[in-house]
Parts: sequence; structure tokens; C-alpha cells
Amino acid sequence: MRNFWTELFIGGRKTAVKTGPKGKDGGMTIDLYVNHEGVSIKAVTINCVSHRDFSDDLRVDVIPGTGLDIETMNTGEVFIRANVTQKDKV
Repeated sequence: MRNFWTELFIGGRKTAVKTGPKGKDGGMTIDLYVNHEGVSIKAVTINCVSHRDFSDDLRVDVIPGTGLDIETMNTGEVFIRANVTQKDKV
């Protein structure tokens, strides 16, 4: 069994994209981009890291992109909204 697995459900595609690290001890990084006023900006990076060399720890870090406002709701949902200046555009 793999440490991490992702399933992407994308509008207009008939099937989900399903993938994960090749090895059982592998990790992965996911960069998610959004269109803001015709420019692609990185909304979030998700790092999935295995520390199995030292312990049984698996870690998922969620790192917001620059120029974004993050709001956590009392339900646990997180909303990321663009608040972008010219210097933040990719």
C-alpha cells in the first residue's frame, strides 16, 4: 500500500485521475494553480512527506501561495481567495 494517494475529479473528464508515489515509502508534491484576472497564480502547495526512515510518521503540509487570503470556517473547511498584486503573478 502506498503512503499517499490522490484522486482528481476534473470537470469535462469522464474518469478521475488517480495517482501516487511509485514506491511504498515515497512522497509527493501537488501544486494547485488558479486563474486570477487571466493570470495563473499558485494557490496552494501540498507536500506529502514520509519519515519512515526514522519513524512511522507521515506528514501532509499545506502551504498557501503568496497574495492569497485564507479563511478557516468553524466546519473545518478552508477557503483560499485571491488578493493578488502585480508582484505575486506567475
